[in-house]
Amino acid sequence: PCRLLRVRGEDGNEELNLIRLGEDQEDVQYLALSYSWGPQSANCVRLLISNIDAFCQEIDESTLPLTIRDAVKVTRSLGYQFLWVDSLCIIQDSREDWDSEAVKMGYIYRNAVLTIAGLGCSGNHESLFRNRNPLCDRPSTAAPLHTRAWVVQERISSLRTLFFGESGMFWECAGCLACESDPQGTLEGDAVNFKHTINDVLNPSSDESTRYFAFRTLWKLVLEQYTSCNLTKQTDKLNAIKGVMQLLSEGTGYDYYQGLWLDILLIDLCWRTNDVTCLEDPKKSGRLGNGVPSWSWASLKQSV
Repeated sequence: PCRLLRVRGEDGNEELNLIRLGEDQEDVQYLALSYSWGPQSANCVRLLISNIDAFCQEIDESTLPLTIRDAVKVTRSLGYQFLWVDSLCIIQDSREDWDSEAVKMGYIYRNAVLTIAGLGCSGNHESLFRNRNPLCDRPSTAAPLHTRAWVVQERISSLRTLFFGESGMFWECAGCLACESDPQGTLEGDAVNFKHTINDVLNPSSDESTRYFAFRTLWKLVLEQYTSCNLTKQTDKLNAIKGVMQLLSEGTGYDYYQGLWLDILLIDLCWRTNDVTCLEDPKKSGRLGNGVPSWSWASLKQSV
């Protein structure tokens, strides 16, 4: 990322301000936040052209949404100095800055040491910290956070994710899925471990056949989950999953265009929608008018 929040000074004292990263600072260790903005987000403190200089001096922590304040606490508690939050690290009223940073979103989460995920928060006004139920088994994909389309990319790209849910904290990495009642973790369970599956795709020591079938399995799961989620701006239909496609492209060598993989184009063109209403009545096809060709799944509002 080109900007980060500094939550602790060099002297160890708690502070909060925005810093700009130079090319010689690419090895900075930072955490990232995955959360839901919610309906009240328009009134929340955000990075703007008008306040960027002031934010570089100091950010009044008390003015921030509760989810972000809690993420700052978690970052400090884990001993890290920097945190990336989209609303405070991307200039929200600059289309140029948004376009520049949006295409790097997958890399931003991939390069974070850890992603903090507000699993149970339906908006940024809610706290990460809940009265936990230690008997709960696994994070639910039906949680508020997982209804956001952008979160699919954030979850898959992240090497490690610490979920804060209604029923407890959950951990996800390529090695295991763990929770408070099962701190040792396991690869089994109801939740799909995308991080483990994508490692199978990206592992250079795997044979070509194993990587191909892992890729096909992963992409099918990604597409099903992504297209069933909500997207505020339909013009972001491809942007919000581009980071995953970039990651898979680098690992497999496959090229992609308009949401389809060119190396297996005949297979990829065989997608279908799960919404039978548009099959019965073509007028209800839900075309988004977002400039994506009709032969791509990204041209439809419905899940596929």
